[in-house]
Amino acid sequence: MKIIKSLIIGMCFITGINLKAQDVIVKTNKEEVKAKVLDVEESVIKYKKIDFQDGPTYSIKKSDVFMIIYKNGKRETFEAEAPTKPQQKNGLQKVLASNTTAAVNEDLAFHKGSKFLQIGFGLGGGYYASGLKTSIPAIQARYEFSVTDKISAGVVLGYSSAKYDYPGIEYDDEMIGSSSLSYNYLLAGVRGNYHFSTSEKFDPYVGATLGYNAVSVTEDDDDEISGADGKVLFGAQVGANYYFSKKIGAWADVGYGLGYINLGIVFKF
Repeated sequence: MKIIKSLIIGMCFITGINLKAQDVIVKTNKEEVKAKVLDVEESVIKYKKIDFQDGPTYSIKKSDVFMIIYKNGKRETFEAEAPTKPQQKNGLQKVLASNTTAAVNEDLAFHKGSKFLQIGFGLGGGYYASGLKTSIPAIQARYEFSVTDKISAGVVLGYSSAKYDYPGIEYDDEMIGSSSLSYNYLLAGVRGNYHFSTSEKFDPYVGATLGYNAVSVTEDDDDEISGADGKVLFGAQVGANYYFSKKIGAWADVGYGLGYINLGIVFKF
């Protein structure tokens, strides 16, 4: 019995030593982690769990730790690092930084300071009367300039014509009353686009157009205008510019306007 009692006392003594032989990591949220601290590095603290020292090594940020109480009673506290104050730039540094940013932006097909002219034609069209045959496709010129590094604004001019042939009626084996009407469309408006340019060649965009469409009607056998009309029109477009060089490229877009499909040449200034 004395031997068994001595063994029990010895085991309790050893267990008590093991319980005390531990480090305690106190977090900034007051949570305590019983551990065996392995290393305190510049930004992290590495440790093993006291009840699983053969297990994996854990890491905790020093910024999340308030204090370590080592098994020998020594205490080590960690103060939160004050945020580094940004270094003030002098006038020359600001100019250099601004020029660097501008140089990076200018690598894109569209950037702040961009100006471009699109010249082309359209196929189909949302501004024609029904039943007309196109005589001259929608010739158009568009000039735009950057408002921001993503948005452009500008003007558009366009012209197209179409014809309507009236066969007349048959009378006494002859067709009488036949005639042809020529419709001329002149569009002037403003437009704006949002650009998604991500390279020096490709410049996709989406936008809208607001303009006035003036229409005149002339009979082919009479040079006098037999009618005229006009109305405010709204259009929308999705398209892109693609540059073969720094100054010249091609463009195409689809939407509701002088043409459902529009394409041509673009010049960048």
